[in-house]
Amino acid sequence: MEFSKQKKWILIIGACLCIPLMAMFVSCRLVEPQQEIIPDPENQDAEIGEGLPADPDRRGRISLSLWDCLEAKERLALMESVDAFMDMHPEIHMEVRHIRSEEELLDQFEAASLAGAGPDMAVVDLVSVQRMAESNVIKEIEDMDYIRFLPGLAETSVYNGNNYMVPFRATDFLTFYYNQDFVESAPLDFETVIEYSQDLNDLDEPAYGFVLNKTEPDWIIPFVGGYSTWIVDYTNYSISLDTQAMEKTLDFLYMLYDPLDPVITQDMDYEEMHTLFASGNIHMMINSFKVREQYLAEGINLGASVIPEVYGEGKNPTPLISGKGMMINANSFGEELQAAKEFIEFMLSVDQQVKWTQDTDTFPAVVEAGESNYFRNNELLSNMLSQAELCRGVPPDSVMRVVRDAIRINVPKAITGEWPVEEAARKIQEDAIRLRAGSTTIEDLREESLQQQGGE
Repeated sequence: MEFSKQKKWILIIGACLCIPLMAMFVSCRLVEPQQEIIPDPENQDAEIGEGLPADPDRRGRISLSLWDCLEAKERLALMESVDAFMDMHPEIHMEVRHIRSEEELLDQFEAASLAGAGPDMAVVDLVSVQRMAESNVIKEIEDMDYIRFLPGLAETSVYNGNNYMVPFRATDFLTFYYNQDFVESAPLDFETVIEYSQDLNDLDEPAYGFVLNKTEPDWIIPFVGGYSTWIVDYTNYSISLDTQAMEKTLDFLYMLYDPLDPVITQDMDYEEMHTLFASGNIHMMINSFKVREQYLAEGINLGASVIPEVYGEGKNPTPLISGKGMMINANSFGEELQAAKEFIEFMLSVDQQVKWTQDTDTFPAVVEAGESNYFRNNELLSNMLSQAELCRGVPPDSVMRVVRDAIRINVPKAITGEWPVEEAARKIQEDAIRLRAGSTTIEDLREESLQQQGGE
């Protein structure tokens, strides 16, 4: 009996001693440090977004803002690109604000930036570079190789010799179309185009070999470039229209419409040309790259190429090319500035440039996109991209407006032979200068032209 009591007390005391020991053991396991994860040295060059999940505490730590005034298709593509970028860069959160018009965006961006605020970036027309650079509201782009871009877009990203815009998309340019049911391969020069058209004229068929939208200056200006000069100096935006190249262009136009032996036998407006080509009654024409889908939908066996070499000289015309670019707010610094640069590089990647070509009515700004399988496997688009590489950039509106008006008013008199080409070229230059200086108006020049016709 005595032994049982003694044994009982031994068990109770032993149990009491075990409880604290077990508690100590459990607590040690709970606070035991986790094994340190050492990054694999072979994965140190992996892109951000790959590998281990991002630290939740760092997700969206950097805020990046972007303004745009894009069309519906482009805006949808932008939102998809932004989502993809944030997936790759979880530490960056992007906010995108859509503004109704380019002018409204520029006004708001300029005012906000001058007040020390505004978005980190904006997507705008490249022709806006002069205004924004002069206002000192955007950063100079110093660490970008512009050889990667279409030359025409690169040259319109510059102000006073410095880069202020990053070309992103080509939005319009002219290319050469031909109906492969009649013209088997693209003509290399305008001698071939003229010969084909004259042979078709002799057959007295209800069709036209080639037509040109001669009422619109943007269809005439490319030939000036083909004759080895250009209409403007991009460094100072000086206008150069009274040149031998302009005279040769006017001579060429006169030959096409020569009343004694015309290559183009009938005057027609743009809509008529567009309709007749879509119906197969015009075999070759120059038009915007954007209309290709309409022609394909009409069942045209469509071919496209660079515009053939100008008559009498072995150089291709240089159409104007317009585009969109990205600019960085002068107030963007530190992590936000670095994030903006990373977003721009993402948007310039071949994958994004190709995706935007598939999803929007725009073309790549990056030449390397032409090496992608998407372009290599599509001869039509590949040839159009070759044309884009020959284009010249659209100068600022203040320059292009007066150039277009001066050409539109004076070229008809050269085509009809009323004026010698030398006099017409001189008058085009003179009127453009007067319009730019504000010493005359387009209405005054039209009235002056009518009076000259009446006097004759």
